[in-house]
Amino acid sequence: MDMTRVAIIWKAKWFEEQKVKFSKLLNLIFSKAKEKWLRAGLIWGLFMYISMTMLFPLIEGESLTQKKLLIGIPLWIIGGFGYGYMIKGFFPNEKLKNED
Repeated sequence: MDMTRVAIIWKAKWFEEQKVKFSKLLNLIFSKAKEKWLRAGLIWGLFMYISMTMLFPLIEGESLTQKKLLIGIPLWIIGGFGYGYMIKGFFPNEKLKNED
């Protein structure tokens, strides 16, 4: 076998291993995303990002900058997770905890 064929076979095998490895990780992430409090927090964070970063500045006549938009993404994701976690803690008997 020449080296290019060996490299192609190795690369294909490596890609398959990575698919298995990351599918396990994605399954873990998405199984956690089934928790309603997490989804509620992410939806709240998305709503707040759109309204506070885009909508209100446009209403007030301010300009949207790339810096403001990019800074808002992690802030509102963290805020959404915080909101969802507080909802889980304040309403433990509600159906926001888990679907188990």
